[in-house]
Amino acid sequence: FNGRRINVRCGLIGFDVTRTRELRDSEEVVKLREQIAKEYEGKNMIVSCDKIDRLSGIALKLTAFESLMKFSSHVWYGKLVFVQLLRQPYNIYASTELLQSQAKELEQIEELANNINESFPGSVILIKPHEENPKIRLAYFAV
Repeated sequence: FNGRRINVRCGLIGFDVTRTRELRDSEEVVKLREQIAKEYEGKNMIVSCDKIDRLSGIALKLTAFESLMKFSSHVWYGKLVFVQLLRQPYNIYASTELLQSQAKELEQIEELANNINESFPGSVILIKPHEENPKIRLAYFAV
């Protein structure tokens, strides 16, 4: 690609479907889901869940969302919310602190989100790694 070698790898992941369904249907997740649905009633939501990593594409998604809002705000402003769930990178699950490069990436993501929210208040919601967990994730995905 443009004189560079690109390597694409596909990896399979597995998860316990029964346990995920049980968690999704738990009282706590149902309450969270209802609370989120009430808070964003009448709005469309784009929900994305990614680990904080330079290659995850979060900054590109936010840039694309900003373009959408700039060029189609007459259609979408006040009717569309972008929710980005930020997950702890896999290599630091044992640690509570981000690596310097990951902290820099988080700073860039926050800056992009703040810039969008300055122009279009309430359009971007960031759920940070210390706030993000499977229950919150399932609640947002189920709305």
